[in-house]
Amino acid sequence: MVESPPGTPLPDRRPYHLEIFFLGDAKSGRVDGPGWLPFDLLGQPVPPNKGCKGRPQHVPTAENLEKAVLLYAQRKSDADVAAALGISIPTLKEHYFSTRELQAIRRNARAFVEGELLARLNRDSLAGKTGATEKLLKRLDKAGLAALGERIKDRGKADKAKPLGKKEAQKQAAGEVKGRFAPRQAPPQLIH
Repeated sequence: MVESPPGTPLPDRRPYHLEIFFLGDAKSGRVDGPGWLPFDLLGQPVPPNKGCKGRPQHVPTAENLEKAVLLYAQRKSDADVAAALGISIPTLKEHYFSTRELQAIRRNARAFVEGELLARLNRDSLAGKTGATEKLLKRLDKAGLAALGERIKDRGKADKAKPLGKKEAQKQAAGEVKGRFAPRQAPPQLIH
């Protein structure tokens, strides 16, 4: 049993079983309520309305956020991502992508994941792993070929002229009048 230093008051009550189950608040710094960490002993997040009436509020986790980013990188829809996480679409948008930074990650999830993978491959390659070096070189060659293909895709093709609208066609036809109503040529003395 741990003894308290002299001069400290003894607790006037025994802790509830929920308070024993949750970790202490030395790292959390919370001052409201009992002040326990938002995780139980099994590592599961504890909703802020634990013990209140109604359905417990969803608590976002880093694991679910990572799963959502990977699903968006595979170009999955909001409905597919929400179904994979077991939540509704409004809950997904409220808890996972409510800040601008997270919305930017969501929009650019594919580039974000590719960048992380390339950074890891580069780190492993610099550490001397030949498999990582080969994979990195293959990815860089593939990206170079894709960029080259984009550059030469339209080579040799003339730009198509935009079709004229009704009013533009009438103005052009008015300037090309021939025959009896065509404008006369200027006298030769005025041309020089």
